[in-house]
Amino acid sequence: MKRMKCLLGLFLCGAFFVTPGPGFCREVFCPQVPFSILYAGGVEHTFFRIIHPQWDAVEFQTTSTGRVQLLVSLLDGNQIHYLDQEPLVQIRRKFDTSLKARDYRYAPIEYRSKIEKDGTVQVIASAKTDRGKIDVSFFSSQPLKEVNQVVDPFNHAMEVIAILYMERTAIGNEKATVLLDGKTLHIRKSDVSFVQGANFGIIFRTDKRDERLIEFRPGQERWVGARWVYDVGGNRVTYSIEKEKDSEGFYEVKRLANMIVQKAWIRPGEKGRHIKRVSTFSLVHDNKEFIIEFGVPLFFPAMLLENQILRSELGFKAQISNSDWAVRGRVKMASWKENNRTHSEMEFLPSSPEFLAKRPIYYEVIESKDRYEVIAKEVK
Repeated sequence: MKRMKCLLGLFLCGAFFVTPGPGFCREVFCPQVPFSILYAGGVEHTFFRIIHPQWDAVEFQTTSTGRVQLLVSLLDGNQIHYLDQEPLVQIRRKFDTSLKARDYRYAPIEYRSKIEKDGTVQVIASAKTDRGKIDVSFFSSQPLKEVNQVVDPFNHAMEVIAILYMERTAIGNEKATVLLDGKTLHIRKSDVSFVQGANFGIIFRTDKRDERLIEFRPGQERWVGARWVYDVGGNRVTYSIEKEKDSEGFYEVKRLANMIVQKAWIRPGEKGRHIKRVSTFSLVHDNKEFIIEFGVPLFFPAMLLENQILRSELGFKAQISNSDWAVRGRVKMASWKENNRTHSEMEFLPSSPEFLAKRPIYYEVIESKDRYEVIAKEVK
């Protein structure tokens, strides 16, 4: 959900733009980053991997705001997200920029959990879904133990790089059950768990955007205080700069959409823009972050000669919640000019932990005078 190109010119002329004309975005600092990230910091996560003709797993998640979500993971890797509040379903659908929209549905959900003094766990939960009534019970024989590591998301949600960081966990015992309309579903052995401190960081492969600038207000001092409003499919997304640049010349650009705050550290220049770091806060606003940092800043050229191709390869690392740098990998980039538009290909190649290596993601970014497009594609 992001872009930018050059700066220059605007303050030299002393101009004030509210509704920009054609070519406006080529002359100013444009604030997008060409990939989307999400951090869903959860409180509790109860996971059952089951034997079923279409389903692979059912999962109940809670947040510090008291919201509960049920995930039904299908054998083909897709997921159905059942939310316990109907307005949230509409909001998620409205702001979903996926090539293949994620499946959000409403279901009344009941959830109770208890952690005993000895650290053992009990969970009783149910949901009345359009696929039947799901009832689960979870019991652990051993107390919660510290884990603090990224875990394998299996083949669930393969359209994203899914970084699942678990803080404390307990394994379910033989009393654990899953019922569908009162009938017992078989549970895969040892694939029943409870997590306290479940953190989900996502780098989206499915992101698609066509952003058009509808309002710009310059800052009072250089770029500090500058504010942009973009239209993205009828939704308003706001970018702003609230702090002076750092010692390396990077501005902290804040993005606000659907009450989710993301930040990017961007350095503009006549030849293009550099991006050294991107972060987003937990959906429950507990001040935890999901951070992606690049060994050498990403570079997106403002201008290229015809038939010129600019290539680069650099490392990235990701950090979530209170973890160390939990994920590492490489980014490959190639940029060229075609029909007066700048194209940039960007490929994320995670390598550590090893189970994330099967989840590369690939984007094409197309930037012209007054448009910024992100297109997600299958990796070549």
